[in-house]
Amino acid sequence: MRHAGDLAAPASPPTRPGAPPPRRSDWMTLRRLAPYLWQYRWRVLAAGVAANMSFAAAATGIPTTAVWMRTAYHLDNGALGLVLGALGFGVALSELPWGIAADRFGDRRVLLTGLVATAAI
Repeated sequence: MRHAGDLAAPASPPTRPGAPPPRRSDWMTLRRLAPYLWQYRWRVLAAGVAANMSFAAAATGIPTTAVWMRTAYHLDNGALGLVLGALGFGVALSELPWGIAADRFGDRRVLLTGLVATAAI
């Protein structure tokens, strides 16, 4: 079913001051690709959520095994606290160098490097 607004020409996209106006074919191509770009955003969001969930599972899952770790490795409370704190200590030590690397080389390269290194380990 068509509506009156469907017959009107699409509005032109915003342009930068001083830039030449976009060609109509470019605008129509962008409108045609918009559904695929939208799906790409959801895929990136899903990858980020999966990465966050896996880290959260490691950060909260390891301390829940403290009872079994204590008995299996014969750890006292001090040693158990040191072992469980090692995860947070590792995160704290790596945040600053990775942040500096992200500022210097770009987010995408640093994230890909971290993902490849994690997968290799």
